[in-house]
Amino acid sequence: MIRTVKKEDLQRVFELNEKFVPRVGRENLQWFETYFERADSFLVYEDENKIVQGYAVCMLPSCDYQSMNFLWFKERYDHFLYLDRIAIDNSLQGKGIGKLFYQKLKADWQSKVERITCEVNIRPPNAQSYEFHKKIGFKEVGQQETKGGTIRVAMLVWEINRD
Repeated sequence: MIRTVKKEDLQRVFELNEKFVPRVGRENLQWFETYFERADSFLVYEDENKIVQGYAVCMLPSCDYQSMNFLWFKERYDHFLYLDRIAIDNSLQGKGIGKLFYQKLKADWQSKVERITCEVNIRPPNAQSYEFHKKIGFKEVGQQETKGGTIRVAMLVWEINRD
């Protein structure tokens, strides 16, 4: 089941995030508490035992967010939903949960924005995520170096009103 995050989910979301560093950026629990309030979409997936097994955090251009990657998209597009991070527990990968998150985001936001944006690491490589996003319909529109040149990301856009 995909639903909106609750405050009591944040510790588990933080723990999931830690499992996926460097495929997602490292953040502290306070970051998740802040974006619990600020994010325009913060979803979780819970299994039948009611344990959070995945999450997605998204922002609109109006969000007070200073990520280099978010600002890259903000300089180039007016109407978008930026997917800052998504992670799904290893035990559920390959079972369609990621696709469910994207279907939910598209259904919730298609009438409000033209596209969903995100980035995927290409150094260090996250080939699994890159291929997954291509299958969903994302197209690479640029690349940039982050973290002092230690990370290179592919900037991806999914034009959700064209599908």
